[in-house]
Order: sequence, then C-alpha cells, then structure tokens
Amino acid sequence: MKQTTNTAATILEQVNAMPAATWGWLKMNQTKLELSDELAAAPTEAVEVEGLDEQFTGVADAFEAAMDAMAERFPERRASAPGDAADRAQACTYQEGKALYDAGDYAGAAAALAPLGEYEDAVQLVNQSNYTLAEEKLAQGLGEEAGRLFLAAGDYSDAAARGNDCIYQAALAAKEAGDYDKATELFTLIIGYLDSEGQIQDCLYQQAAALRDGGDYAGAIALLEMGGMPRSEDAQQLYYECNYELAMDAIEAEDLERAQTLLENVDNYKDSEKQLNAVRYELAEAALAAENYADARILYNALGSYKDSETKLKQCSYAIASAALAAGDYAAAISGFEALGNYQDSPAMFEEAAYQQALALKAAGDTQGAAEVLAELPDSDRAKAELISIQLDHGAELEAAGDYAAAAEVYAAIEDSEEAQERYNACLYTQAEQLRDAGNLTAAGAAFEALGDYRDAAEQSESCYETYFGNVAQTARDAMEQQDYPAVIAALEGFSMDDLTGSYADLPEIYNEACYQYAEQLYREGKPYEALPYYQRVGDYRDTAESKLERRAYLILGEWTSTTGKTATFRTDGTCDLMGEMLHFYVSNFSLYTGETEDDMTITHKLSSIDKTSMSLRDIRDGQDVVYKFSRVGEWTLPEETAAPETTPAPPAEAGAEVTPAPEDEDGSETASVPEGESGEEVTTSPATEAVNDADE
Repeated sequence: MKQTTNTAATILEQVNAMPAATWGWLKMNQTKLELSDELAAAPTEAVEVEGLDEQFTGVADAFEAAMDAMAERFPERRASAPGDAADRAQACTYQEGKALYDAGDYAGAAAALAPLGEYEDAVQLVNQSNYTLAEEKLAQGLGEEAGRLFLAAGDYSDAAARGNDCIYQAALAAKEAGDYDKATELFTLIIGYLDSEGQIQDCLYQQAAALRDGGDYAGAIALLEMGGMPRSEDAQQLYYECNYELAMDAIEAEDLERAQTLLENVDNYKDSEKQLNAVRYELAEAALAAENYADARILYNALGSYKDSETKLKQCSYAIASAALAAGDYAAAISGFEALGNYQDSPAMFEEAAYQQALALKAAGDTQGAAEVLAELPDSDRAKAELISIQLDHGAELEAAGDYAAAAEVYAAIEDSEEAQERYNACLYTQAEQLRDAGNLTAAGAAFEALGDYRDAAEQSESCYETYFGNVAQTARDAMEQQDYPAVIAALEGFSMDDLTGSYADLPEIYNEACYQYAEQLYREGKPYEALPYYQRVGDYRDTAESKLERRAYLILGEWTSTTGKTATFRTDGTCDLMGEMLHFYVSNFSLYTGETEDDMTITHKLSSIDKTSMSLRDIRDGQDVVYKFSRVGEWTLPEETAAPETTPAPPAEAGAEVTPAPEDEDGSETASVPEGESGEEVTTSPATEAVNDADE
C-alpha cells in the first residue's frame, strides 16, 4: 500500500509521533511499516504499509485509514498475543493520554486517563487536567461547570475548597432564580459545606409552600418528608397545615381511618386534638358495634377520659377476657379480669378462670402447678376443696413410695382437714415404728411420745425406753439421790440420751449434773487433770465452758517458749518438760507443784500471771526468786476428751502441813497475779518482794 504525501517531512513527523506502545503493538502483530528509498529524495513518492489485506492506494488520507484499520483489529489480536497484553494496552492508553495532556488537550487527557485508575501517575494527570479545565471555565464565568471540574480534581491543590465554593454560589443563584430543583441538586453535591443542608430544607419548604398555595397538600407533604421530618418551625407548621387540611377532607369524605392517620401527624394545630378525639371515638364506636373489641380497646385507651371512653374501655376489656375464658386461654382471662378490679362481676370471673386453669393443669398431670393456682384462691370453697384433694393425693403418692417424712410435710401443710391430720399422724406413727425396728429406740420413743394420745403411741414410747434403758434409769436416779456421782456416770455412760421425752426426759440433766459435780470434786481434791474429761463431757453445761475450763491448771497446758530459747511443755497426764527437766506436776491456784514422782511433788514455782498467750513463771526453789516470761506456741486448745482414770489419788502434802487448795475467785476466774520483777526475760527479785503466803492458796 502506498500513500502519496505532500512532503516527506509530514510523513516522518506522523511516523515518529507514534508512541512506543504502538510500535510494540505493531511488532506483536508482525506488521511492517516501510518507507521507500525515494521518500527522502522525492517528497511526492509513496509510503508503503504492509501487513494488511486492505488496499488504500489512491484513497484520500490513506495512511490514517490504514492506521484506523489496524486499530479495529487491535483488541482481537491483543487477546491472542503472547505476554501481558493488558499491561501493554494500559501502557498504550497511558501514552496516548499523556500525549494529549502534553499537547494541552486536558479534556481528552482526562477522558483517556480516567479509566486507568492508579496506573502510573494517571490519577495525578486526571486531577491536574480537571483543575486546569476548571480554572478555564471559571475564567469564562461558568461557575457551575468550574465547580464540578474542581470537585472532579479530588485532592489536587485547593480543588475541593474551590469546587465547594463554586457549586455553593451556583446553587444560591439557582435558588434566587426560583429554580429550587436545580438548587437542591447543587446543594446536595456539597452536603456538609456551610449551610447546604439547611438550604436544601429551605428549597423543599419553598416548593412545598408553592404546592400548598396551589391546593396540592399531599405533594407538599411528600416534599417536606423528602428531607426527613421538617426541621424549621415554618416547615413544621406547613406540614401540620397540610395534614390538617387533608384530614378535614377525609372527614368530609367519611374516610375516618385516613383522617386519624393524618391528624396523628399534627401537633396541636388549630383544633386538631379535638378533631382527632372525635375521629377516634367514632372509629371506636364502630369497632365496638362490630364486636371488634381489640381495636376498640386500643382506640378507647388512646382517648383517655374523652366522653365515656373509660367505661367503654372496661367494657371492651371485659368482653376480651370473657372470650379468652370461653376459648380456654385461662392465663389471658386471669390477667384481663384481674386488671378490671371490681368492674361488674370481674372478681367472680377471675376466680372462675383461675379455677378452670387449675383443673386444666391437673388434667394435664401438672398437679404442682394446679396447687399453686388454687392456693391463690383462699376465699373460694371449691378451690380450697380441690386443693386439699390434690394435696391428699400427693401425700398418698409419697406414702406409696415409702417417703413418710415428705408425706407428713404435705399433710401438715393442709389446713382444716381431719383426713389430712389423720394421715399426718399415721405417717409419724409409721416413722416411729421404723425407728424402733431399726434399733433406734430413743429416737423411736421420742417419736411415739410426740404423737400424744394417738392410738397406742404413749405405750409404745414407754416400751421403747424400757427396752433401751432397762433398770438403768432408776439406778441412776437412786445414785443421784445418794450423791454417788461416779455411780450415776457409770450407769448412764454409753447410752444415747438425745431428745428423750416423757418419764425419761430427766436423764440428760442427771448425767450432766453428775459429771459436773464429780469434776468439781476431783478438782477440789487437787486432781485437775482427772477432772478435765468430766468437764469436757458436759460441754457448755452451767458455767463449764466460760469458767471451769479456763482455770490456770488448764491454761498452762501446751507448749511454751521464751525469747532466749527456753521451753516448757505441760501435758494432761501430769508430766512436763520444764526447761529441760522431766517432771510430774499439777497446778493449784497460783502454785505450781513439781517433782520427780507423783508422790514427792512440792511447790517449786509461782504463776505470777498467765492467759491464753503468755505466762510469767517464778522459780522459788532454793531461796531464789527468778521470773521467766514465756509465750505460747500456737493457739490454746484443750486436748480431745479422754476417759476418766479409774483412780484419782490426792496430791501429797508438804512436810508437816496439810495442803488445802485455796478457793477460787467468786466468779470462777483466776486472773489475779502475784507481783513480779521488772520486765525482762529473767529477773531476780529481792526478799522484800517475795512475800507470798501459801496458806492463802
């Protein structure tokens, strides 16, 4: 193909202007572009383009026609070409767009480069192109076009600010000219800029007002609602006015439901509240007449005290609750009648609904639920009778399962029922029999005793006690009269005496008193540790816990240590380890007796002071007077109760004297102290401070 050109320079300029991407495309398709040898020498000679079937010889603008033909085939050949054809296409488009930009064709450059997205600096070139075009439009006085182009320039330079201002000014001009549609469109483009949102609202208001003036109330409402609910006071009033006028039209047309809807959108406009109440009342009356009680109730409830709405509301609620009762919806009926209070016979209907619900629950096997419902009807005789019947059946089921204790609880909860009382006693009697048969005679005796004169319960109680105690009870009582406390203890030892009743109820008291008196006797005989088990057996009987068991003889028990490492341990067997000496000991009042054997103990120390945490011990042997201060190791606790010894020997007397332990303080406590030296671990006192009269102990 040859093309005749005016000059060689023109052809060369056209060829050289082709971007690199185009040359790559030509290569991909194995297309040759050849210039004849005569081109440089003869300006009128031809340019030959090979690789196309079409012939363009003699065709005007043949070269351009050939390139157009190649461009038409480009997509098909690119798809089948090796390598990343898409990249080559982007590169080609970019080069063409860039060439347009460099040539000052900013509109063409923007159109060409925009589809490339983030490719190379396409975005920047597009934004720059739009910005430049915007300035040109602004210079021509085309503010709206300039604004749109500025906005299209994105974040380039001050494009956003200039775009918002241009559009805002154009929108104001449109509004001023009465073109509210155009103004709204432009303000919408720059929502958030200055008062654009308010301007939109005002445009809608102006349009709505015009429609109102023309009698198109519905159209005015639609416009006002386009921007959400009206925000300005004028717009709200216009909105109310339009709804009100449409409502009046609906009332005139007897379309009360539409009138209600419209008037509900009106807030205290003219007599809208009065009109709304009248409409609602008419609708409520119509619903009531049609026995549409649910809708009627809603309407009467909204009317409050309007006319007789409160009475009509109760009428509707009563009808709804009655329908629920008839339909077997007892829960709804109960709720409805309860809410009605004393309206008509609502209390009686409430009782009926609850009673029927209980029967339904019982029939379904939910006797517990039925009982709970019936229990809420204390004034209903039939409910009370039905409840008793259910409870009796439940108790019988527990009896059949062998759970007499649970059955007894059920029967005990039933009031005013002789049958329940009889069954209750029968359950207790059976339980007593079970205790007796299991060998728990004291518990059985107490259980029979609790039944009073029921059947032969009294005889059974006595029989259980006699079987258990035999002649022990009388033996103990006789010994107690003789003040033979060890005999009392020996007779009752090992017998369970919890919850004894009747003629045997005194045995626990006899036993405790015997242990207490015997412990007191042993203590007075100087046998505190033989007395200890008997005190422990009675627990808090009389003053044992708070007085007797906190005497010095018991406070000293345990481990002690001093700050210099001296130790002392006192045990309930009457032995001690006193600062390395293994000795026998006992305490009487403020005196500590020690000795190598039980028979040679003498006063060797004085308890200047002692409590649960500390002790001052004075060593008075060999005429010395040394105070040792001890602290207890751990917490003070008495040892577990031990069996009392068979023999309780009295402590030996000092040579030439009869030792009688001094009486305790009147309150039973032993908190007084003997004077001691100055504070210190070991203190030697003078003879003048040693004045201690053992005869006072």
